[in-house]
Amino acid sequence: MLLGLGSIETALPYWLCILSTIGCIAYGIKNWNNAGEPDTVTADVESIVHRSTEE
Repeated sequence: MLLGLGSIETALPYWLCILSTIGCIAYGIKNWNNAGEPDTVTADVESIVHRSTEE
């Protein structure tokens, strides 16, 4: 009995959820201000957008 939970089948998802939350927080802190690569737009997409806004 772990922390009042009935069995290992009940405790395991609970602990995995906590561990994944900690992992997501660590990933977010590591990549907080990571600029990355800027998105690029091709000329075809720009012309489609331009035509659709003219109508």
